Amino acid sequence: MTYTIVLFVSRRPNITTDQFRDFWENSHIPLLKSIAGKAFPLSHTRHYVARVNSKAGDRAGVKTASTKIAASAAPVVLVGNANEVDWDGYAELVFRDELHFQQFFALVNEPDAAERIQMDEEQFSDPDKFKIVVLGDTVSTGAD
Repeated sequence: MTYTIVLFVSRRPNITTDQFRDFWENSHIPLLKSIAGKAFPLSHTRHYVARVNSKAGDRAGVKTASTKIAASAAPVVLVGNANEVDWDGYAELVFRDELHFQQFFALVNEPDAAERIQMDEEQFSDPDKFKIVVLGDTVSTGAD
């Protein structure tokens, strides 16, 4: 059975959402792959919060997404309070099993690797808002 963790990552306040995405994709992921090698997750899928300036809310028919009502960098929130979305992206890391995760975790926490990763993360993310959650059972329902 696979082992999955989810990371919630917030950008540093002094960078744009585009800079955040670019750094995560083009610096941080290659660094993790180089450190983890064969222990890299089966998949490392990143999802980014849609922002008002993307017009995603307008296309969905969400009136509060209008740039006249919300700041252009505000998240597009269908239900709830946009101020409570304090992360810019989340990642789902899937491992073969718990042992695979433990191997990855050990490698990225070796002192030299951990220092390199932390220095890289500080370029684009806010460490005070960083969260990692282990997922339990997964239940999926498809269309009939």
